[in-house]
Order: sequence, then C-alpha cells, then structure tokens
Amino acid sequence: MTSKKSFWVNIKTNARRRVWLAVVMFLAFFFSMPVFTALSLSTEKVYITARQTDIYLGRVFARQIGFSGGRSIFIGLLAAVAAIQGFSYMYQRKKLDMYMSVPVTKGKRFAAVYLNGFVIYFLSYLINLLLSFVAAQAMGANVAIAVGEACAALVADAILYLAVYNIAILAVMLTGNL
Repeated sequence: MTSKKSFWVNIKTNARRRVWLAVVMFLAFFFSMPVFTALSLSTEKVYITARQTDIYLGRVFARQIGFSGGRSIFIGLLAAVAAIQGFSYMYQRKKLDMYMSVPVTKGKRFAAVYLNGFVIYFLSYLINLLLSFVAAQAMGANVAIAVGEACAALVADAILYLAVYNIAILAVMLTGNL
C-alpha cells in the first residue's frame, strides 16, 4: 500500500516539475488541430455550393484530422523535447545528487518520468482532438465521417510518439549530456 502511494506521489511531483511541458504541448496541439480545423473548414466553406456541404466538409475534416507527414515531424519534435526535459536532471550534479538522495528506486523514478511524458502528450492530443470535433461540428461538417480516421491517427501518432520518445530517452541516457 505504501509503495502505491509513493509512486503516485512521485508522479504528481514530477508532473508539477513538468507543467511547462504540458502547457507547451497543449498549445501546440491547440493551434495545430482545432484552430487549423476551423480555419481550413471556413476557407473550404466559401468555395462550395449549398448542396452537400456537410458531407464535403466532413471529408475535408477527415483528411485534415487523419495521419499526416507534417504532424509526424511535429510529434517527433515534441517527443524529443519531452524526453530531454524529463531526464535533464542527469546533467546537473546538484540535481542528480538530490534525486539520488531521495529514497526512491531508479526504476520507480524512471517509470514516473516516462509515464508523465506519455500522459502529458496523450491528454493534450486527446483533448485537442475532441475540440477539433467540436469546431468541425460548429462549422457544419458531418463529423461522423471522420471518426475512423481520427481513431487510426490517434493510434498511429501514439506509436510514433512512443518510438521517438524511447529513442530520445535512450540517447539522453547514453550520451550523458544535451
């Protein structure tokens, strides 16, 4: 029972240390997903006729919210930043001594930092994906068309994030410097 409590306390403490990363990720996804959705659908709405606008806008939204190369590069950069920031304490002797003096095993410390990095990404992505659906619905798009694309993109982007995140963590830990 004590180990479960200490693990969640360790996660909460690490989350407080990484709050700026959560804000940056949320804002980055906010501008790249809901804001971009509203802008692109309003632009498309100008050029189409009144018939079948909801289906056409739904298809445009599905293309925009699906897996794309531009978002892949963006997600890779966010994963690298999260990995570097999560293990940046290893580069300063005072911080490393402080972390090593706390009676928490290295495995639990690693698990807390690793889990926080993924949870921050996943919650930011998911909240902004839902906001994109709200924005598309408000613009008059048939959002039911885009559900499959969005789910596939969510899984593919999560796998991509985890791949880059793991490689970046490995690089950070093996090199020992930024």
